[in-house]
Amino acid sequence: MKFVKLSDFAVCDSDVVFGGGTLSTKQIQSVLDTAKDGKGLFVTVDGAFLTGTLNVYSHTTLFCPNEACGFYLADNTDAPLLKNAHFSQGEREDRDIVLIGGTYNFNCKRQRHDIGEIDSDDPVVKFTHSWVFGMMFYGVYSLKVQNVVLMNQRTFAFVCGNAEQVVMENVRIDLPDIMNAQNQDGLHFFGPSKNIVLRNISGAAGDDFIALAPDEFDAKSDITDVLIDGVHLNDSDQGIRLLCRGKGHLDRIIVKNVTGTYKCFGFYINPWASPDYKPGERYGNYGSIVIENVDLKQTELKYPYTKAFLFRLGGIMDSIKISNVNYVNAAGEADFMQIGGDYTFFDEREGDYKTSVKNLTVKDVTVSSSFPTGGIVVKSCDIDNFLVDNVSVEVENVNGKIRNLIKK
Repeated sequence: MKFVKLSDFAVCDSDVVFGGGTLSTKQIQSVLDTAKDGKGLFVTVDGAFLTGTLNVYSHTTLFCPNEACGFYLADNTDAPLLKNAHFSQGEREDRDIVLIGGTYNFNCKRQRHDIGEIDSDDPVVKFTHSWVFGMMFYGVYSLKVQNVVLMNQRTFAFVCGNAEQVVMENVRIDLPDIMNAQNQDGLHFFGPSKNIVLRNISGAAGDDFIALAPDEFDAKSDITDVLIDGVHLNDSDQGIRLLCRGKGHLDRIIVKNVTGTYKCFGFYINPWASPDYKPGERYGNYGSIVIENVDLKQTELKYPYTKAFLFRLGGIMDSIKISNVNYVNAAGEADFMQIGGDYTFFDEREGDYKTSVKNLTVKDVTVSSSFPTGGIVVKSCDIDNFLVDNVSVEVENVNGKIRNLIKK
């Protein structure tokens, strides 16, 4: 294992909030390249460095002593600040990468949203190599991100795909330079991935704060075994999205202890829209989803293309359990929960999309609002077993089929 202090090799005259200073990409990358021998590298980032894209290799740790230390992405880089060295949809070649502490500022105002169409027949490559993410880890085993600030993402702050054994703890996403409708998501995960733990994630995003989207682009990959424990939204545009649209599978997902404020949509759990959509067909494969201990306030409807809601469910679902929820609607007309209907607009093209749920439990719910707020609205779907226990709103069955409804 090699231990180095970054200021011995590169000039640390930048600022993690305001940027400036000496561009040190080559010098920093030369330090990171010493990890190619596989013997391990521990880098103490003892200041603020201005940089372009950096590639990290296996058995590398970047340690920042405090939030004033870290990296600022140089103007017009138009690429991730940090990524693993070997992008892969197959073998997870890069292993044991650790980020501890510090601030990673992605300088969103001076980056392009995307660099245009990529010449590739692979939809995953076309997407991941055209949009300007903050960080991208694709094809990794054992990735840890702890006590880190991700700041001013141009599109997604953090992208992770084809990954196993990922732990992110005490991560804050700061977005003072929020833009309108620019895909400034927070943490975004693609499949095939498994064994993901997210703890104490806070901040704001200009779209989804956390998204699990296993097969969004390849229509076949899975994400399984995910624990999200402790999310605090600070007026984020949206909350948590679980998107499964093709032959992929999203299973054994636990989300708990979610608090704070959001603008538009709290939990978006459906295929959104399939790239190969055909009227009357069914999309999305959801196994077991558990969501508990939610206390959220909706503050406004920033994107009024659809009716506001806390939960929207759609697709093919085995088991959904939602419990201990306090929902405060301060945004105008909204629904607590929408089930079935159109995946994107809900109140339009009714009946085109087919949702089926085997087992749905909604328990211990309180809804408060000075605006018209609907309860659990069921449209164009089949539900086998539906348990509603200690819920302060009514079930409005518009044209759904509920075979066994139990109210307590």
